[in-house]
Amino acid sequence: MSRFIARRTAAILGAAAAATAIVAGSAGAYASTTPAKHPVVVPHVPRSLINRALPSAIVPASRRPGIMTPNASQDGVVDVGDLGLYYFSSSLGYGSVYDTAHNDNYLFDNHFISAGAGHGQVVGNNAEFAWNRDPHTTVIVCTGINYTGSCGTIGPNVYGNFTSTYSNRVESVYWADSAN
Repeated sequence: MSRFIARRTAAILGAAAAATAIVAGSAGAYASTTPAKHPVVVPHVPRSLINRALPSAIVPASRRPGIMTPNASQDGVVDVGDLGLYYFSSSLGYGSVYDTAHNDNYLFDNHFISAGAGHGQVVGNNAEFAWNRDPHTTVIVCTGINYTGSCGTIGPNVYGNFTSTYSNRVESVYWADSAN
């Protein structure tokens, strides 16, 4: 008789464990379908850049780049709110452009995407001209990855050739408001 009770107790415990597993497994089916909000990630900025006056990274150009139409970031079109990095300086024509509205600590995994000279080339250490088409925010460009090296600014709505310090040496970009 004790053997029967042991088997029955084991069966009851096994059934209870199975029921618990079913309930736990189905809990996901009743979970909220609202997507989880991802936290805003603010890139690490070296202390040397915080509250420090930085030099301008460009020499203003006499002629403005061509008219651009509203569109999305990283589409080969410098829209309002974008930073455009151009393969060539204004004296040689603009060449291909890479546009972004986001911080990027490593420009070596980005490529010039519009038609023109430099199309498909890596952006890191290949930009000679810049256009900050954001009307309110300054962009900081740095000659090292992870916002290191020599850093300079490109003010809102400013465009021009990079100075000799930054021409073909920009490796990371950072929006001064840190919200990008």
